[in-house]
Amino acid sequence: MGTTASGFISFCRNTWDACPRASGVRAERRGQDEIELRFKNVDDVKLVDRELMKEFRRYLYEDSRDAAAGTVKLRIENE
Repeated sequence: MGTTASGFISFCRNTWDACPRASGVRAERRGQDEIELRFKNVDDVKLVDRELMKEFRRYLYEDSRDAAAGTVKLRIENE
């Protein structure tokens, strides 16, 4: 499962670094089963949508979203 989390974090960094609409994102692993995405521009939170998550939905689910703070927290699915 660690490879999946690392892969998702790399995917996020590469996706937003290449996306002219996004001004930057920090993707960090928190503990064993949480990933936190923190956007410089709080409006970019909306970029985390079903289309983005479809490749990872078997392994990750959205735990919380705070549009005012510009954060999205994801949990790694424990099987």
